[in-house]
Amino acid sequence: MSAERGNDRQVQAFYEKAWALDPCHSEVVRALSGILLRLNEHERVVDMMQLYLQREEADYEILFKKALAYEGLRQYDKALQCYQDASLYDGSSHILYNKAGQMHYLLGNYAGAVQSFKHSIEANPDQRLVYVYTNIALSYSRMDHPEKAISYYYQALSEVPGDQQILDRLEREYGRLAQQQTICADSLKL
Repeated sequence: MSAERGNDRQVQAFYEKAWALDPCHSEVVRALSGILLRLNEHERVVDMMQLYLQREEADYEILFKKALAYEGLRQYDKALQCYQDASLYDGSSHILYNKAGQMHYLLGNYAGAVQSFKHSIEANPDQRLVYVYTNIALSYSRMDHPEKAISYYYQALSEVPGDQQILDRLEREYGRLAQQQTICADSLKL
């Protein structure tokens, strides 16, 4: 890892010089921002992208990298906006919908997370769905819908049978469902 970082630093020095000469050169901005993201220099990426976008048109890659930088800074609302803006350039990217779903989840908007994750499945039903199904289940769990969470955990298990983490989460949801049913039954007795 340190050798890779050392190489990134050498390449970074080259692109820093090129960027100083032309901060809006598309290829330089794309390459340097990628290096800076790997080096966790998220604020620099945001600053670079903002300068670039003052003079040049936005596109999928620029907005995606800006979103990654905001995500690295834990500014999830700004990251979400960038992912949504990037989807205007590539509405078929399941990765964008997954990232938007993650931002919705981190912001506590679980219904928005479910919607984004479902769009991801529609955009690419051939992707490795275990993660998407698990994220949908986690979102439904946060919304206090154990029955829906259980359904999606079973779909995740169909992708990776016997996964202990999913089985543990499934057991927890069955416990929550039983508790809800008990409360409901007790309220009917009153």
